[in-house]
Amino acid sequence: MWEVLGIEPTEDIQSIKKAYSKKLKVHHPEDDPEGYQRLREEYDHALKAAKKGDIKETGLSFSDENNIHIWPNPPNTVELTVETIDRLEEIDPVDEFMKQVEEVYSDFSSRIRHEQWSKLLNNDIVWNVRLKEIVEVTLLDFLHEHRFLPKRVWEFIEYCFRWRELATEDPDDRMEHFTEEFYHFYCRQLDEPALRYTFIQHAADLDYDVFLNKRETAYQALKENNLELAGQSLDEAYAMYSDDPDLLRLQGEYFLLMGEKESALAAMEHGIRIYPDDIDWYLIRSRIWYETHQFVEAKDECLYILSRMPANMGTLRLLGKCLIQLGELEKAEENYLKILESFPNDIDAITSLAHIRSEMVERAKRRSFFTRRSVIKRLYKKLGKPNFFGSVKLFWMQLPKVGVVFTLSLILFLHVLLSNSFINDTGLTPISYLKNMIHPVELSSTEVLINWIILISPN
Repeated sequence: MWEVLGIEPTEDIQSIKKAYSKKLKVHHPEDDPEGYQRLREEYDHALKAAKKGDIKETGLSFSDENNIHIWPNPPNTVELTVETIDRLEEIDPVDEFMKQVEEVYSDFSSRIRHEQWSKLLNNDIVWNVRLKEIVEVTLLDFLHEHRFLPKRVWEFIEYCFRWRELATEDPDDRMEHFTEEFYHFYCRQLDEPALRYTFIQHAADLDYDVFLNKRETAYQALKENNLELAGQSLDEAYAMYSDDPDLLRLQGEYFLLMGEKESALAAMEHGIRIYPDDIDWYLIRSRIWYETHQFVEAKDECLYILSRMPANMGTLRLLGKCLIQLGELEKAEENYLKILESFPNDIDAITSLAHIRSEMVERAKRRSFFTRRSVIKRLYKKLGKPNFFGSVKLFWMQLPKVGVVFTLSLILFLHVLLSNSFINDTGLTPISYLKNMIHPVELSSTEVLINWIILISPN
């Protein structure tokens, strides 16, 4: 397999992929199907061997007197005649394409523009059936090392090549082309909220990839609650460039998790000074104001946010909490009613509204007798709690449902309790006595009459 790839035995997967990419230009599937088939098989074997660490140092090459390595031609390969070499030295379309890719990536302003990548990936070579696999492998190899692109560019790459879709359909085959770490990175770029790139394009003398790598590391560390790594990465990135809004936002989140609320507040205020129109700063700062019990400031911040984003539910909820803390219960009630207009089943709004109205009842009870009655009556109605007459009405409405069971249970209880004494006095059980009262005994003779009189006579 190493002879076919034209490299020495190695566990470096990237080296194997680069060798495979180069050999694809010689063994094209249509021009040399047998050579391509063998190349593909040996490429797969090499990848598996490298991943297992099963690399044996064997004498696959020999040296001449000047110690120059000469590799024998493996079977089914194109003979490297002068004519073949001349053809390979011509401008290769894949090389030309990758040169354009490198130019776009190296110019940061071009790199972050979706239009540049759209133009590049709509190149005929990308959709050329004969060259598509070569382009795909070469580009994927490049992106393993040059990975910091905006989310929209990654989405367009997935649209063109369907890497994740294919990896899902056939993970054993497609994952041979990915390192596990890069594949997870690739999926995150497609699925998660994107960190922005536009704000750092004018930073002077900034090594963009190093900065972005530190920022990405901090972002993932915060998600995994690895605060030590997050703090270290944030400090290093901040030392490189301190005016990136996404970095400042990550700093704010980190300081909040560390309980350093003043530092978090300073990070947000730094962001507001640089980008005052970015509403995210105010959203985070309002939460910090509230958590530091600065309710007036938090309320004012919420009102400003709602002046720009009237339907922001998170801010409406936070405003309601601020108003409760400030004792402005009527305004808090109005605020939560506004939430319920849009989300009738919002459990937070429902419970908060019940709490507010209960507190308003307690306040009303402290008023004078003549003023509190109407207020309490109105609040009870809002709470769904009936007054005295309503309670009586509710009782009678519920009574038929339990009345039958209650009555039967009472009769049974009395029967058991009084049965013995009743028999001693009358000689009959209560039920038998009632039967005789309803259906009198038929007297068939004088003797029966005398016996009945004796039975019921008290003496």
